[in-house]
Amino acid sequence: YNASGTKGTRISSSKPLMGDGLALQNIPVRESKGIKNIRDMFRAGPGNVFVKCDLRQAETMVVAHILRRLGDNTLYDLYQDPNFDIHKWSGTFIFGGSTEDITKAQRDIAKVRNHSGNYMAGPRVMMSEALKYNVDGVDYTMAQKMIESGHRAIPGLRIWWHDVERRIRSTRTLYTCLERRRIFFGRFDNTTFRDAVSYEPQSTVGDVCNRIFTRLSNTLKDGCSPLLQVHDECVVECPKGDANYVVGRMREAAHITLRVSDKPFIIPLDISVGKNWKECVEI
Repeated sequence: YNASGTKGTRISSSKPLMGDGLALQNIPVRESKGIKNIRDMFRAGPGNVFVKCDLRQAETMVVAHILRRLGDNTLYDLYQDPNFDIHKWSGTFIFGGSTEDITKAQRDIAKVRNHSGNYMAGPRVMMSEALKYNVDGVDYTMAQKMIESGHRAIPGLRIWWHDVERRIRSTRTLYTCLERRRIFFGRFDNTTFRDAVSYEPQSTVGDVCNRIFTRLSNTLKDGCSPLLQVHDECVVECPKGDANYVVGRMREAAHITLRVSDKPFIIPLDISVGKNWKECVEI
């Protein structure tokens, strides 16, 4: 692991312990032409299972509270519905129709828009992100459409971007609600401003995931081993009979109150259990 391998708080890894192969953080989760999801190769030991927790729509939830802080309650109000799916909702602005009409492929495209378009990505960056996450169907024309749809859906995005630029030009410094600070050196250019816009959501979620992983490492009993942390996901291996115990500890570890706006919130958690990394079933 590289403690300083990312600009935010996400953990970076570059070399497997065995010396050869691909870092586990980079194992593809989506399948597309020529790329297969091989996570079923990673199996728990005899008598054991994997218990996996994922922070649900975490970055966009932080963005919703940032926008509320600046006077745009669009996303905040939608998130009051615990079943709200921002990626399907965003997809309706790109493809039309209702959320029930959005297909999985369309949702994947909308997810790229949410995770890139919220952070000032242009069409070519959007195309690159789609390629990175094995999402098909994003050419230059589609990328432009995705960007335009984002501004229709979330009017406060530009207000947020201008606010971040103003603060960077004034102090070069940003803080998250968890008191993590970043100082931005170098030129004031689009790259700097994009990094600055993404800093608060990504670093907040990274810190939450790091705290969950640390709490699990410090509190789980012998035989239950935290194995991996991938951005917004933590994986634990444990005896099958201890799965419910680990689930309980995960829920306790993830109870982290965030105060990004005037409304404190906790990022919801999805937990799944399975014999291999690919086929964990949500509980």
